[in-house]
Amino acid sequence: GEKAGEAEAAGSYWATVVSVDGNGMYTVEGAEGQERASFARAALRQRVLIQQAFAHISNDKKHDSYAMQQFSELEFKWLIEHDVINSQKISIIAQHSDNAAQYV
Repeated sequence: GEKAGEAEAAGSYWATVVSVDGNGMYTVEGAEGQERASFARAALRQRVLIQQAFAHISNDKKHDSYAMQQFSELEFKWLIEHDVINSQKISIIAQHSDNAAQYV
C-alpha cells in the first residue's frame, strides 16, 4: 500500500460518497462504474485533485489594505470560476498577509 511507498493502496479506487447511514457507514459509488459499496469512515480517504497557490507582489511599503483587497477579490473570483467553493463544500475562507490587514 501507500505506507510501503506504492503510489496507491491495492484495490483502491476513486469514488463519491452518495449516502451516510446512522451507524457510521458510508456508501460510495465508483468513478469508473464500480457498484455501490459501504465502508467505515476510517477506510475512506479524501483525495484532492488540484491544489492552487496564489502569490502577489506589490511595492507597497505600508501593506496597503486596498492592494490586499484587490488580491483577495482576484483569488475569490478564480475560486468561483473554477467551482472550487461548491465542489469542495468550502464554508469558510481565511486569509493572512504578513503585517497587513486580514479579510475573512
